[in-house]
Order: sequence, then C-alpha cells, then structure tokens
Amino acid sequence: MKRLSMVALIAACSLRLHGQPARDPDEVLAQVRAKLRAMAQRMPRYTCVQTVERKYYKLGEHKGSPPSCDQIAGDRKTGRSKLQLYATDRLRLDVAVAGGREIVSWVGAGKFDSRRVDEIVGEGPTGTGAFGGHLVDVFANPGVHFQYLGEKTVNGNGVLEYRFTVPQNASNYRIHGAEEWHLTAYDGTFQINGQSSDLVRLDLRTDELPPDTSMCESSTKLDYQTIRIGDSDFLLPRQSELEIVGRDALETTNVTTFSSCREYHTESTIHFDEDVSAGSAEVAAAAAVAKPLPVGLSLSLALTARIDTATAAAGDAVSARVTHAVKDAKSKATLIPAGAIARGRIARMRHRVGGPEDFIIMISFDSLEVNGTAAPLFVKLDSVDQLERVRAILATRRGMRPAAIQGPETWGALIFPVQVSHYVVPAGYESTWRTVAPPAPKP
Repeated sequence: MKRLSMVALIAACSLRLHGQPARDPDEVLAQVRAKLRAMAQRMPRYTCVQTVERKYYKLGEHKGSPPSCDQIAGDRKTGRSKLQLYATDRLRLDVAVAGGREIVSWVGAGKFDSRRVDEIVGEGPTGTGAFGGHLVDVFANPGVHFQYLGEKTVNGNGVLEYRFTVPQNASNYRIHGAEEWHLTAYDGTFQINGQSSDLVRLDLRTDELPPDTSMCESSTKLDYQTIRIGDSDFLLPRQSELEIVGRDALETTNVTTFSSCREYHTESTIHFDEDVSAGSAEVAAAAAVAKPLPVGLSLSLALTARIDTATAAAGDAVSARVTHAVKDAKSKATLIPAGAIARGRIARMRHRVGGPEDFIIMISFDSLEVNGTAAPLFVKLDSVDQLERVRAILATRRGMRPAAIQGPETWGALIFPVQVSHYVVPAGYESTWRTVAPPAPKP
C-alpha cells in the first residue's frame, strides 16, 4: 500500500511539474476558435514581407509513363520515392488581407492589385492561405468537423492535438485548373499549447485533385508564433511549408518565412489598385508628359550593386547605370546621357542543378532617372548579345555547349553557367538592352 501511495505521489508531482491539471478539450477548442475569429477581424490592418524558397524535384532513374497518383502516394508513404533536386528559386513579396482574401505585390511596391499571386509571380508553383486564410477556413468555418486526439509532449511543452475535416461543400480551399477553379475537401491536424491555449502547429492535406490541375495533392505545414505588432499581439506563421505533388511525378516544396510585419492605419500608406505597373507614383506622373524613346535604341547598363544569389530574390529592387550616352541616329542629339539610372526589379532568380547547371536571373527595368527626374522606360534584354556572352564563358569549359542552356525559361535572362552552390554577380556587370514600344493601353 505504501508503494502504491508513493507511485501516486510521484505521479501527482509530475502533473504539477509538467503543467496544469487536464482541461476540457472542447472548452480549449472553443476558446481558441473565439480568439482566432477575433484576430481574423484585425487581419486587414497588417502586412508582412514573405520570402518563398522553392525547390523542384523529379523522380531519379525513372523511365516510362509517370505513375498514377495512387502509386505516387504509396511510394511517398513507404519511402520508395527517390527524388532528385533539379532547380531552386526564391521570391520576395508583400502580403496583406483585403476583402477576405490574401493579396500580394512585389516587395516595396507600395500598392497591391487584384491579380492572383501566380499572375504576378509568373511561372512556378504558388499558393496563398498561410498568412491567415487557412486559419479562417478551419477555425471560423461552421462546416468543419473536429475530433480530439489526446495530449502529447512536443519540444518539452504539453500540447493538445486535434483532427479536423473540411468537406468539399464547406471548403474555401480553391485550386486553379486549366480553365477553372476547383473547390477541394481537405483534412489535417493541429496542436494547441496546453498552458497558453495558443495554436502552435497546423497541418493540412487536400483530397486527390482534379486531373486538369495537373496535381495529385497538396499539403501544408504551418508553425505559429505570437508576435507583437503595434499595440496588440498577432498570430503569424514562423514558417510555412507547401508541398505539391504533380501528376507528372514532379514535386515542389515552397518554404515561406515572414518578416518586417507592420500595422497600417490609413489608406495613405497602402493602396489596393487595379493598376499593376511596378513604378512609383513619380514614375506614373512622369508617364503623362514623358516623350517615348525611339524603338531599337541600344543601352549598355552596368549594375550599381552586386546580386548575391544566396540571398537575392525575385521582387528585389535593382538599378543599373547607363555606361555610354545614347544619341539620336539622325540629329546626334543625346537622348539618354551616360550616368542615367535605370531602375526595376528582379523578375526571376533561379538556380538549375544537374544538367545543365547555371543561375538564371531575369530583370525588368521600368524607369529611367536623369538628374533626379524619373520617366518610364521600356526595354528588353538583347538576348543575342547575352548568348554571345555565355558562349564566351563556355568556350573556356569542356563538355558544356550553348545549346544546353537555351529554352523558354532563359529567354531574356542573364545566364551564368557556373557549377557552384551560389554565385555573386559583381557590381558593374554590363548587359545590353534595347528600347521597345510601350504596351498598348488597356481597354
């Protein structure tokens, strides 16, 4: 009897050491849902910078037709999938919530527009929901079914774990197919800190997706943290990981981190616009009076700062100096003086590994600054000149041919065929650009 009493005493002490007495899991869930619903109402007041690291995988040593989605899922569960990394890239965007949905822009653009994230970013897998959409759809959705799974210890903290199921008729999880959007059912688990009642992790996975999406399934893992923004606390992901399994047996992983979160108070600091130009307000004003440059002018532009592929991302601002004055062919008048500054953004920052290995950097210049006055600039990279630069590099290396690096993803891009884990494009790097006609006005 004394031995049993001692065991009971030790167990009681253990409970007091590791946390509070057991709480009603239904009550905890109700509190968390109420807290998150209240937080969702404040979400439109916040914006953050999100950096997305994307990795692209293919099946190694695979021949024949791609396996079925069922076979892919089975191979992933048993660990039979042998994936090979073949490319990486990086994006940097501003993200906010408006009209109940997440909206993005290139970082520092100062305004958001109505386009989807894939329309802004271009190629590659994209997704939204990590900033707040998933929280709303899971915890503020009356059609979601919950099941308490029990308590466990994670990183030394006691957590309550739950399972949830979102049927298709209650889901707001949309996947874009070839021509239309599809609502999909999904399910997953989440963990709540047993002492603070804060959400600490959310995992979700879609059902098998329709064939016209070209995907088998999508899954997301989110680790949450409470941070102070302004005068209140806000729940944001510390990190979000989106995995997409394609029907072509290709897989992608998007790891998103959030930084520079801030609160805005008036519409004077953030604008939601249909105008999708990347220029500043000064550039837009100059557009009304600036005389377009003749088409076909050749500009030599030298980067004013280096581009480090280990940290640079699509969306980052970039500038270059005009190295030689550009003159009118007939009058010989100077149209663009040497020293003028072209400003724009990195549009793609991609590293291809395997065969071939290179860094692909696309830049989009949109304004020209002369003596402090900016005007719109419409130029495209001289791809013939760029290819000749690549040929010169490859001429010194055996086993590499220019044909290996050509393709749609390299058109109009700076290409650096180097077999290293990261590369730094030095300040002063020159490239040749040609003026083009301004785009036709929107109807």
